[in-house]
Amino acid sequence: MGEEEADFIDDSDSARSLIQLSKQIQEEKATVLIASNWLHDQLKDKLQSQGITRIENGVKLYGERLKEYLKSRWDIEFREGIKGMPPLVGYILGGFAKEKHLGDIDQHLLQMGAQVVYICLSQEALEKNRDRVAKHPHLVANYDLIAELEFPLILGSKDFLSGHKTISAYTGHACCGLLMMYFGQYRLQMNAAVEALMANYDILLAPTRRVARFYEQLKEERGLGSPLVVEAGYPSLDLQILDYEDYLKNHSINSTDVIVTANAETEILTSLFDALLNIGMNIIFRPHPLDLDSKTVYDMERLYKGNERVLIDKMPTLSAELLARSITLISDWSSLAYSYPFTTLKPVILFDPYGEFIQYDGYGSKIKFFDENIHIVCSKDTEVVHQVGCIKKELRHWNESIGRYRKEELLNFLSSSEKIAEFLFNHIK
Repeated sequence: MGEEEADFIDDSDSARSLIQLSKQIQEEKATVLIASNWLHDQLKDKLQSQGITRIENGVKLYGERLKEYLKSRWDIEFREGIKGMPPLVGYILGGFAKEKHLGDIDQHLLQMGAQVVYICLSQEALEKNRDRVAKHPHLVANYDLIAELEFPLILGSKDFLSGHKTISAYTGHACCGLLMMYFGQYRLQMNAAVEALMANYDILLAPTRRVARFYEQLKEERGLGSPLVVEAGYPSLDLQILDYEDYLKNHSINSTDVIVTANAETEILTSLFDALLNIGMNIIFRPHPLDLDSKTVYDMERLYKGNERVLIDKMPTLSAELLARSITLISDWSSLAYSYPFTTLKPVILFDPYGEFIQYDGYGSKIKFFDENIHIVCSKDTEVVHQVGCIKKELRHWNESIGRYRKEELLNFLSSSEKIAEFLFNHIK
């Protein structure tokens, strides 16, 4: 892309600030490239206020250069309607949780004859996906640069794909879709993300019938004709179910444990743990990946260090062995509150010491995070202990009941990767 010398303006570093570098920039007649479409006008005004006039839109400049690179290196053509050219799909990789939410959609697209360009959102995402992308077109780019490339279709799981001509399809990181974002403990912040998703995406790939109804409800409430809601299924859940059932075929199971993923203050969690230990339950404590360095996790590690009946699981994914060993999962606003029962056919206890599941109405939403078919709500330790005892006695009933519900609720059961790929391929063919 050329032998150009580059430097960076960074107002968070006094030595690299605009005020510090403005004189040097003007003396050297350097060109300043603005690296954000969103803040372009604001940054341009700021540069001009310092007497800098040689200004270009760096995003558009390097967007064009990326097009040239992809054309010369991989024979990628971004113009539409070219005879003989395969359908082109941008495939976003964020580097989170092994991209399991995407299943093997890309492999099905490739088998159908689509041209897949892997877009890694960071260098870290590229390193985590080296094996996946090595033999295929790939690049590292942020969303501003992606927008400049104007793919016919992009498959992603973020909420910033706006201001472009691309058809964008959303598949989230959870089998409960946007329900967790809309009703979770960070709902005030996350609802802004929900609004952005509804405004910016053209297609929402719904993992379950419940979530599909919820997406249609969000559209109706806002008077929107789009995005298109597709009953798609959830590839990650398909893979987890197959892995779990394969494990059960090859192992004899003695379910004696309770998995706890609930996020609460240390005092509340220790009271819950002690109550469970007192009735003979072993505990698998699995904090959310984003909470691994939190004070609560540190406290729990310190308090239960050396206790052989408490396992603190920090592995990237919850193993089939731990799922099989458990009788139930005690959770809160977590995607596991949905993936666990659909995988194991065992119920989830939603631990609600703050009264959120009971009192919070989801801004009048007809569809809640709580699903009576797979969830039990408890607000006190004594209620949890009682329900754990009931689940032990009624586990076969729960297995049968959730098994029937799973057949009704899950979309494209065990074939969602293939069905999503077929839909996307036909949508742009």
